[in-house]
Amino acid sequence: MNSILDILQSVFYPFWYFLVLYIVFGAVKILTMFFVNAGRLKSFHAIENYWICILLTVFCALTGILFGYGDLVKFLRWSLCPLLAGLIGIHVGYEKGLAMTDEELADLQDEADQME
Repeated sequence: MNSILDILQSVFYPFWYFLVLYIVFGAVKILTMFFVNAGRLKSFHAIENYWICILLTVFCALTGILFGYGDLVKFLRWSLCPLLAGLIGIHVGYEKGLAMTDEELADLQDEADQME
């Protein structure tokens, strides 16, 4: 039974690892786009406060502690690689957030006002 679990873990380990990296990338990209567009709508630049970078670093450190099991190499793998994926997500989300036109932002603001 242990050998079957070891085989499954060795086969699916890269899949789960890259799935985590993709989830971190996607979540950070969407969150960055939200911060950028919320800052543009409220006439301040939320992303320049670097809160998302600090939150991402703390999240990746906690992920490394959780999945590292006290092993330094596993800690670095589970903290640094999601951190790099998140930083790429910040870059992509920032660019996409700035690429939205003022008309699209006004439409988003109108939809938000109608939902209230």
